[in-house]
Amino acid sequence: MGKRLSEEQRKSCEENGYLTGLPPVFDAAGVRGLNNGLSELIR
Repeated sequence: MGKRLSEEQRKSCEENGYLTGLPPVFDAAGVRGLNNGLSELIR
């Protein structure tokens, strides 16, 4: 099982509605691919 949020992270998310300081989900190449795909959808 993956890591859980700390109590501080959980409280921050409840108060602010988002999390910070998490590891990236996509690398730079993955983000470029998503951006290119979005550009194609918008056309």
